[in-house]
Amino acid sequence: MTRNCCLPGFYWNKDSKVCTECKRGFFGHDCSNPCRYPNYGKRCQKECNCTEDFCDIAVGCRSCKVGYYGKTCSNQCRFPSYGERCQFLCNCSETACNHINGCQSGTEPGLLKPPEIESDAYEG
Repeated sequence: MTRNCCLPGFYWNKDSKVCTECKRGFFGHDCSNPCRYPNYGKRCQKECNCTEDFCDIAVGCRSCKVGYYGKTCSNQCRFPSYGERCQFLCNCSETACNHINGCQSGTEPGLLKPPEIESDAYEG
C-alpha cells in the first residue's frame, strides 16, 4: 500500500511505511479529525458522561482537582459554578463564591443580616 491508499481510520506511517490505525481520539482519512464531543476513544466509539470541559478525546472523562477544569486542569470554575467538576452552583454574589468551596459566609459586606434586624419571624 502507498500513502494515498490508506483506508479511513488509518494513516501512512512514514517510519514503518505501512498504514497504521488512528490513535485514540482521532478518525477519518489520515486520522486528521479529532473526536467530537461527547465521543472519545478508538474510532470515537465511546461517549463521555461529563461536560465538554472534562471530556478528553483519547481517554474520556478526566478528573481535575476540586474547583478546576479544562484540558490541563488549570482553569478555576467560573461563577456561579464551584466544586468537583464545577457541578455545584453558588447562590451568593460572585465575590463571595469560592471556586472550590462555594459561598463563603461573612466575606462580603451585607451578606449576613445585622443582629438588630434578625428575628424568629424574619426569613430572608
